[in-house]
Amino acid sequence: MIDRDDVAAGVATAADLIVVVLALYSLFAANFYALLAWEIAAAVYLLCTGVVIRRRVRRGTSDPRTGLLSRLSWIVPLATSLAGVNAAVVALLGQSYAEKYADSAGSAALLGVTGIVLSWLLLHVAFMHIYMSRYSESAAPALSFPEDRGPDDDDVPPREPGYPEFIYFAFTLGTTFATSDVEVRTRRMRSAVVVHSVWSFFYNALVVAVAFQVLQRFATL
Repeated sequence: MIDRDDVAAGVATAADLIVVVLALYSLFAANFYALLAWEIAAAVYLLCTGVVIRRRVRRGTSDPRTGLLSRLSWIVPLATSLAGVNAAVVALLGQSYAEKYADSAGSAALLGVTGIVLSWLLLHVAFMHIYMSRYSESAAPALSFPEDRGPDDDDVPPREPGYPEFIYFAFTLGTTFATSDVEVRTRRMRSAVVVHSVWSFFYNALVVAVAFQVLQRFATL
């Protein structure tokens, strides 16, 4: 009998690999249509993730990807960040890129900015999945949310967090570089939090710099 968790793990990994392959292709192909194809795939990936979250929001957070599949999930934030850097280059090049690949500088800039936004969203969604996997693999609760804690934390068993909690945790880290009101209770989870915080800091700095340059360029037109 086919195990549903194995099927879900395979589908999730296949979707990740498609996004990764297209991200790397857009990076090395340096082609307008390659970047456009990656952006379409990224948008579909995010849309499907949203549908899955909506359908499973009340079913707990058990992530079917464990072991090697869980470690492979680290490739997604790396590849999407590289694709985001490539999109930033497209947005900054503007006219010179348009002369070679796109119809106009405006379309090149729009393509680049869209790629940056999609990469930013994918980065934090990917880390959300990493946190879910590490939480599922941990023998003891790796994260503790405020509503899970009573007057005496040791006497109150933590409630299983859902997708909203992990989305909140990932995007709070991605925007503030802090865990806010969530307690991180294991070393493995702390290591992921440190990587995510540092990664987000530099990527957000890139986004701000590119946004400033693009707005400045359009202001002078």
